[in-house]
Amino acid sequence: MAEVVKRLRTTPYLVAVERGCPCFRAVGPTAASAEATWNHEKKTITRSSPPTTRGLAGLLNSPPPDLNKPEQTTASTPETPGPRILDAKAMSDPQSAHHGPSTKGPSSAGAASTLHGNEWMQKLARLCGPSATLRNVGTPMAEIESMFDSVFPRNPVETLRDFQSAQPVNAVQLYGSNEDILDAYYIFIHPYYPILPPPDRLPVIHNPAGVDHPDGFKPTSPLALAISAMVALVPHKDVKNPARPEHVKIRREVALRFAEAAYAAIAKDYQPLRAPGGFEGSLRDSIGRPPFHPKLPVCLEGVIALSILCFYEYGQQGNLDNTARLANEALEMAFMLGLHESLEENEYALARRRSWWFVYMAASHMATVTGTPAPFDVYDPSFVTPYPKGWRLRVEAQQALYEAGIFAVELDETIRRREDASWIQKRMTELDTQITSLLFECRDTLSASQGPQPNCVESVASSALRSYAEIKLHSARIKLHRYCAFQDVPMFSEQPGLHPISPTNGNIGSSASCVRTLPQRPASIQEFGIQFPFSAHTSSVICVHAAINLVTLLDSLPFPNPTNDVSPTNLPYIFQNYEVPRAMPTLISCAMQAGYTMLTLSCKARPFVTKVPELEAGDFPLAGLRNELEQSLRVVAKFLANHAIAFEAIQGMRDEIMEAIEREFGQI
Repeated sequence: MAEVVKRLRTTPYLVAVERGCPCFRAVGPTAASAEATWNHEKKTITRSSPPTTRGLAGLLNSPPPDLNKPEQTTASTPETPGPRILDAKAMSDPQSAHHGPSTKGPSSAGAASTLHGNEWMQKLARLCGPSATLRNVGTPMAEIESMFDSVFPRNPVETLRDFQSAQPVNAVQLYGSNEDILDAYYIFIHPYYPILPPPDRLPVIHNPAGVDHPDGFKPTSPLALAISAMVALVPHKDVKNPARPEHVKIRREVALRFAEAAYAAIAKDYQPLRAPGGFEGSLRDSIGRPPFHPKLPVCLEGVIALSILCFYEYGQQGNLDNTARLANEALEMAFMLGLHESLEENEYALARRRSWWFVYMAASHMATVTGTPAPFDVYDPSFVTPYPKGWRLRVEAQQALYEAGIFAVELDETIRRREDASWIQKRMTELDTQITSLLFECRDTLSASQGPQPNCVESVASSALRSYAEIKLHSARIKLHRYCAFQDVPMFSEQPGLHPISPTNGNIGSSASCVRTLPQRPASIQEFGIQFPFSAHTSSVICVHAAINLVTLLDSLPFPNPTNDVSPTNLPYIFQNYEVPRAMPTLISCAMQAGYTMLTLSCKARPFVTKVPELEAGDFPLAGLRNELEQSLRVVAKFLANHAIAFEAIQGMRDEIMEAIEREFGQI
């Protein structure tokens, strides 16, 4: 087991992407037509109202006073952060690394210091930075091995009897066969990432085994183990209070055992590929195990399992290093198996195509989440595997989001180092054209499609694919425009070691002296003098419409349907007194981007509202804007809370958003 972990940690990255010359492969409206584009786009926002539009225009045309000093005229709102790379100290202290300075409780206007206001803005800025407020959940290796022995015991019946006496009955979801695990995949994972071919066995039935199951079923497929790790985090339907510490602990431990067993099975499956003299023959014959899915080659199970486990590491463990490592390991294995150039037309064609593009998108997604360049060229011409039906827009949306993320990182570095910024106009215009063109395609596809059939897993997944593509594109627009939209906002470096050194600190060593000599970042983009191809007003309008559209789409995503109910897909299914959580945390960073944007705009509007407290919300446009933003922010908090039922690392994001909402909207 330890050897598996060591091998994954030492896997070399592939060729690094060339960051200076990205390839843009889209045509569409020019930057000059952005406002016309978004006049069309805003018609889809269900909660928009005339007061909001007027309020936003008034807000953007008049710089607000300081958030903590309403009588002044200096804007003071959250900024857009640059990339943040966690060092060893940060990893050992996740609270200080992710949560930023403590600023609990509302501040009184006129009494709080400028420093205190800046700390609050810096905390807000962290909400959309890499790994924003992920909670690192770690377990010692000795404890892991002990857990592993107990979940796959030498005497299953005896250990299960002890397990039952020590734990609540049916406290965790375990399954008695590969078929039941596969059905659990179609219920909890497939609606959000249709990785496998359509189900071979219908109807799909949720059939978890009780803790007194006599067989002690032990999956051997790495894919079955990876799915079991994800689904074990979903509370059992018999658990009334899934947040109780003992219930959280047992789900965490069982999921970890399955994940570690999956790593070991993957290493065993692909050991022949790493032989010094190469490998000749059939990997399927070498594995010698019945396929987990009848239309999925057994040699692809480990590749898919690695990509699923990278979402486990992200959502449950909060470990970004392992997250990126597993995603890149899966991509390397896919290359070795030739998935990127799979042109065969046979019974396995759909499985191979879905497997490749899932692995590709997982690696691109994790590079975007961590704010680092992908270790491969996302537009590599050797990637010739055809798209599965309905996947092209989602893949291109992920590419656009990745490019927008790299743009934001490089813009941040340009400002921090005071480098030449002449490249910004052309690249921002190209990216905006690319994203806008894809958004129009999404809308055309949506208008031509039929609604999902709740009892058909492929229909629900196909509908979710379209929503996911549009969500990614709205998030990409926010990443692209947020610096231009909030030019008057003070900026904070999100990279450890790049903050100014206080002159009162004693014993400053040579490394600190080097940090002090780095160029100081300007107080705002306005002071740096960057010429954007859009006005701050246009970019702000784009950001607010993107954020509200994004939240509307998040709120309409399907829930898992373990009861085979045929009610509308956007209604939550209830276990006891709580929603069934979605079991693939693929849109968390998009939700945080929308939350950051709406909190920033609300901060800019707040001083104007506090100046005229005697007016009703309907009489003052900015009050209506803040009310609408608050509603949308609470949808973001609800979306994160649903995932946090299953994934512990996301609880930090949920808590930060909820704290920010209560602080921002509890001050008036």
